[in-house]
Parts: sequence; structure tokens; C-alpha cells
Amino acid sequence: MVSLGDATLWLVEEMADRVPVAVTKATWSASTGAITGAGRRVVVATGTGSDVSLSVSAVSAGASLSGNFNGASYSWTYDASGTGSLTSASLQGTWTGQFNQGAVALTWTISSTGQITGSSTTGCIYDGTLSDRTDNLKVVSLKVSENCAGTVKSLTGVGIVVDPTGRFASFVYMADSGNAAGVFRLTKQ
Repeated sequence: MVSLGDATLWLVEEMADRVPVAVTKATWSASTGAITGAGRRVVVATGTGSDVSLSVSAVSAGASLSGNFNGASYSWTYDASGTGSLTSASLQGTWTGQFNQGAVALTWTISSTGQITGSSTTGCIYDGTLSDRTDNLKVVSLKVSENCAGTVKSLTGVGIVVDPTGRFASFVYMADSGNAAGVFRLTKQ
């Protein structure tokens, strides 16, 4: 889970082997003693989307939060390793990975200004940008156009470096239409 300074929350539900099951993007608001929110949850394999709600019942500053997410109880633990800064320039280079249980390979090239170009082994073409955030998190914003045989989807999301060496990153996205979502886990070459 990533909660951003602009009141946007991204949540990835995974199986034990880290295969993404669903991605949720929600907005939240805080008032005296309560945090509530609403958004969209998309099942990765089918693109099936549904509206979701979020409420937080207990918050321990800098430690954890617990509450209800779409009718189920959840608990999250704060991880301070995500604080600091991440710039799109620091992600410059060629990134590769596989998704769809290894059936598809993806290559992205990220420029020093955050421009993304790339392609997949299924013939999809990617063009977009990463932009720096100002909320003291190791997160960049993602905006990518995916063109697969003439079907174009506009994807928005976040990029997160997931190891201290900077070689592994996850890019979580949802189509602007709310009917596709996923996670690209890429390795810097």
C-alpha cells in the first residue's frame, strides 16, 4: 500500500508468490478521529472493476493502521524505508521484466527527463513519462500510453524502487477507463 500526500492511495493485492490479483486506487479524507475513502478495485486477470470503500478505525502514528477495506478487515504496518525522495532522473536506463506469469516480456527505456519508450513481446508499444513527486516518498508518478494493435489505453500510476540498490522497481497502474490494472516489476539492466 502506498498513501500519497495528495490523498491518493494505491493498494496491490497479491498471492503468496507475488502474482498481482487486484489493484485499487482510492482517494481518502481525514476528519476528527476517522479516515474514509472510495475508489476503484480492478482484478488484474479479467479487468473487472468495482467501486470500493475504505475506513480506518485505528491509527498509530508512524506505526500502523487498521480498518475496513471493501467489507474486509485489514491492517497495515508503516515502513519508513519508503520515505525520502526518488527522482525520475535516478531511474534513467533500460528496464526489463516479465508479466502474465512470464508469458510476456517488457522493455522500457527511461531518459534522464523521465520520458518512457518501450515495447513488449506481444507487440504493444509504450510511450509516456515519469514525474517527480513532492511528498517525501520514494515514489514517482507514472503516465503511459499503451498501444496494442491499435487499441490504446491511457495508464496512470506510481513507480516505486523496491530495493536499496535501485535495480528493482515496481510500476503500479490503472487504466483511466478503470477496466485494466496491473503491476510491472522491472529490473534495471
